[in-house]
Amino acid sequence: MDTPRDLPRLVRLCLQMADVIDRYQAAMKPREADKARQARRLIKKLQKKIDNETL
Repeated sequence: MDTPRDLPRLVRLCLQMADVIDRYQAAMKPREADKARQARRLIKKLQKKIDNETL
């Protein structure tokens, strides 16, 4: 799963997940709604990894 080809796909998936969580955040428990923040943190880490691999 940790191939350079899979990382951009994982970033897109996390972005979509964060958008869905933001959209339905009012219906969720606070702990569940916090998943969007965690997903965005993961996206930043993955972007750094992608950037480091392309250098």
